[in-house]
Amino acid sequence: MQTNCPDSLFDYVEAFQILRASRAVNEALGGWLRASEMYPMMAQRTILTKLKGMGDCGMNGALLVLEDAVEQKVSSSNSLDYMSLAMQSLKDWVKSCDGQPRRWHHFIYWPSSLPERYVEAVRQDENLALVLFLYWLAILRMAPPRWFMERWIIRAAHHIKGKLFFEWDELTAWPISIINMGRDELSFQSKRPTIDAT
Repeated sequence: MQTNCPDSLFDYVEAFQILRASRAVNEALGGWLRASEMYPMMAQRTILTKLKGMGDCGMNGALLVLEDAVEQKVSSSNSLDYMSLAMQSLKDWVKSCDGQPRRWHHFIYWPSSLPERYVEAVRQDENLALVLFLYWLAILRMAPPRWFMERWIIRAAHHIKGKLFFEWDELTAWPISIINMGRDELSFQSKRPTIDAT
């Protein structure tokens, strides 16, 4: 498993590709799941309230800074259109999940919406592509803990950060600060349905 394997075998892009491919499964089974009797209870488990005073943890401001950096890079190169598409997709994803991924489709939306060229840029360790990836990981980190993502998010973020040179430190300060927060600082209170035993 990617969370426990040796560093030499760790491949965050492989796990990312699995999330990309999961959209087809989600689309195939989603209608059946939403029609099931259990769906209302499952849907209620995803209703969250933000912790008081937490706000967006600086996310909106950080995304604006990231968007400016992407625009500057894209305007200086004709071959980086895929980066603009990836940035727009990230913004759309943040809006669609209100900056708080809660459901499975929130975890797979951004990976599955990306152009293949962006994924190739991540695979080739292109700096700006890795920075966008870090932002996505940071926002995933702000989600309620998921056993299947928690350690992978942290490990992937630190692995990516290790590939970036110091000139990217300012742009990666926000996502790394979120990744390094303890779970108690990021915890959300979930409105879970109660079972009436009477």
